[in-house]
Parts: sequence; structure tokens; C-alpha cells
Amino acid sequence: MAAKVFQYLIKRFPVSFGKRKPTGFTLIEILVSVIIVGFIFSALMSFVVELVQSERREYARSETEREMQMALDYMVSDLREAVFVYDTIEGNRNVLGNGYQPLKNFIPNFDASLKPILAFWKTDRLTDTDITSLGTCNAGSAAQQQECKDLLIKRRTLTLVVYLQTKNPTNDPKWKGKSRLMRYELKKYSNFANLTRSTGYVDPLEQSSFLTWPYNSTSLPPTPPVPTGGAPVLVDFVDAPDNISTPSIPFSIPPCTAGYNRIPTDQTNNNSFFTCVKTIDTTSTSIIPANQDVVIYLRGNPTGKAGIKVAPLITVKTQAVTRGVVDKQPQ
Repeated sequence: MAAKVFQYLIKRFPVSFGKRKPTGFTLIEILVSVIIVGFIFSALMSFVVELVQSERREYARSETEREMQMALDYMVSDLREAVFVYDTIEGNRNVLGNGYQPLKNFIPNFDASLKPILAFWKTDRLTDTDITSLGTCNAGSAAQQQECKDLLIKRRTLTLVVYLQTKNPTNDPKWKGKSRLMRYELKKYSNFANLTRSTGYVDPLEQSSFLTWPYNSTSLPPTPPVPTGGAPVLVDFVDAPDNISTPSIPFSIPPCTAGYNRIPTDQTNNNSFFTCVKTIDTTSTSIIPANQDVVIYLRGNPTGKAGIKVAPLITVKTQAVTRGVVDKQPQ
């Protein structure tokens, strides 16, 4: 019975015992698949790399913009405390027809690459430590005692502030930007305890005038020495001062309007940081009892941040009006 069932199944479902067709992929098919996957992977990797680079560029731009704005805010805050701003630094000062040497001749000789852009006098309040160091004003000569008493009454001195720009050397290990801004101060005293005057300091209200400083009735003072370690850096990653390939400044049209002097005057080699200072009446050595205003232009360049190259930023403009006025006449 079982044999008949088996024969019936064989006839009903015939089985072929011939050679079976091989299955799987050939070597050529595998190589083609690998090449296709490689192209897809390369495209994805290029997209990811470009996305990361774009993110880094945008971060560098936004970070540089923030730094430039902070630098401008600092300079504006500084200028608001100024009592006198110079409208020329490199040229002779023709006051009352007399040609006084340029102000830059009396700024420390840092090096030829540093360009003074903004110079002004501001008041510095005496700190509690300064007042304590003065004591009771009973030491020294009679003149020193009187000077000490005057300081205790005024509680402030005048300080010369100068902002400078310098190009960074190529492959500088510390400063990675195209150029940087520096801030120099010439304070009245190097030591309050014994009222030691800083080298090269002449008081513009007692011994000279703002317009003719540092000329006095006797002789010119020595040039102040370069501070130890150089002038402090305000901000790095400022665009190169001679970058004329950026169309953000109209080189054919002077950016300063009538009644303002451009510092520096050379707009081809100094266009990433410059100022427009309201002109001063030089027909008299007396100070005009009015507020001065200054327009500041600053352009950053993120190139160098994280080893990437980015186009320079658009030039930022701001304006500051000095709050301090000498000999102001009430209306």
C-alpha cells in the first residue's frame, strides 16, 4: 500500500535531478556595486564637509562682527570722556600761523608699521588707592605739597589716549588676523606716591595748550618711551589697511563730509580703520567751548579664524560726541 502511495506522489509531483542554476553575485556585479556606493558616500561626505565649513565661516563672520562692534563701543565710550580730539596727527599744526610739529612725533616710536588713527585727551579720576598714596601732602618741596593738595581737590588728571593700527606679520604665532588695533595711554604720573611725572608728559592746561601740545615756554620734552610689552591690543582680525579690493568704501569719493578731517588722509593705504574728526579753529590757541564729534569707520576680516579664509566684512560706521568741554560758557 505504501509503495503505491509513493509511486502516486512521484507521478503527481515530478522531481528533476538535473544540474541546478547557480545563485549569488558575480565579481563584476560586486565591483559595480562598490563603485556606486563609493560615489554616493563621496557625495555625502563632500556635502557634510561643505556644511561644516559653511558653519565655521558663518561663525567666524558673526564672531568677528561682534568683536568689531565691541571695539567700536569701547572707543565710543572712551571718546565720550574726551575733552579734546585732534583733527590731525600726521600733518603740521598751523596754529596762529606757526607750524608745530605733527602730533605723531611725540608718540612713542613703536615701529614704522604702527599708524596713529585717533588721539584725544580725557580725564582720569583718581582711584581710592591713588588718593591713599598721596597721604597728607606734607612731604617733599613746597611746590610738590601744593601739587598734592590740588590733586586732592580736583580728583582727576588728564591722559593722552591714542589708538593705533598695525599689520600682523605673516604666520604670526600670536596674532592671526590681517591687522590689529592698539590703545596707548600717556598718563600724567608714573608714580602717585611721590608725584613722579611720566617721561614726555606736559600738562596741556598748565604748561601748554591742547592745540600746541607739547610745546611750552621753555623746551620740548623727550619722546615718551615705548611701554614695556608694547601698547595693549584692543582687537585683532581687522582687515588689512591697504585692502583696496573690497568695494565697501567709495575710494573715488572722500568719506568725510565738509567740516571734517580724515585721519589718516591716505584712503588707499588706510581704509579698514579711519576717523572723520570735526575740524578745529586754529586761529587761536584757546579752546573752542563746544563739543566735538568723531565718526569712526572699522572693517573686520575673519580670515585666519580656525584656519579658514573668509571675505572681509562690510565697513561699520559709528559716531561719538564728546561730553567733556573746556571753558564752556553757559547760555
